[in-house]
Amino acid sequence: MANFAAEGRRRGAEGLLNTDWGDDGHRNTLGASLHGFAHGAAYSWHGAAVNDATFTERFCRQYLRQGDDRLSSYVRLLGGTHDMIRSPSAYRVSLYRALVDPLAAPADAEVKDSIGQVPADGAREVIERIGAALADLPCPAGPRDEFERLALAELALAGRMDMLAARRAIAGGMLRAGQMPPAAELNALADETAEVSGEFQSLWLARSKPSRLADNVAKLDAAVAESRRLAKY
Repeated sequence: MANFAAEGRRRGAEGLLNTDWGDDGHRNTLGASLHGFAHGAAYSWHGAAVNDATFTERFCRQYLRQGDDRLSSYVRLLGGTHDMIRSPSAYRVSLYRALVDPLAAPADAEVKDSIGQVPADGAREVIERIGAALADLPCPAGPRDEFERLALAELALAGRMDMLAARRAIAGGMLRAGQMPPAAELNALADETAEVSGEFQSLWLARSKPSRLADNVAKLDAAVAESRRLAKY
């Protein structure tokens, strides 16, 4: 971001375009993207004056009006899940894919399918650390407008989605190693996926157009159905 902004200034650019891409249906909610938007805007406006080391704390305090550093620590944690699962590439191995990838590998699955490559210990670290951070998040202080309230709810949902994806990765790893997870765990995965899907739909429709929502819901529904089906074996 710093390099793009600096190069734009050097070459006389009229502005900086900060995009947010979400492959395979774009499940990214706006609340989870605001930090990146603000970071791009800061470099566009202030350039070298931006302090990356303190930016996340300032963003959470000034924009989301958090009185301490618990929310900023949580935001940093969300941005570091690829390190926890030791992903060599954000496009090859990711919790984003693991949220809806089939638990049982199809016969024609690629060797580099993401859910089968998320290590169980890394997935457990995601569950433990994000779960602890979510439980410690402070309640919003003072009056808030609807935009801020939704942003905080979307940030919390992002953590729950990552935790669900990590649990699915553990179950998928067992299946691909020839082990069947207990039926109770598979049914719990189905229940959690259905709950996440319901909350995701509610938050999406609160301020986004319905386009592509059906695609994401269909993937989540398929994940629920697969977990229920496997639990019957």
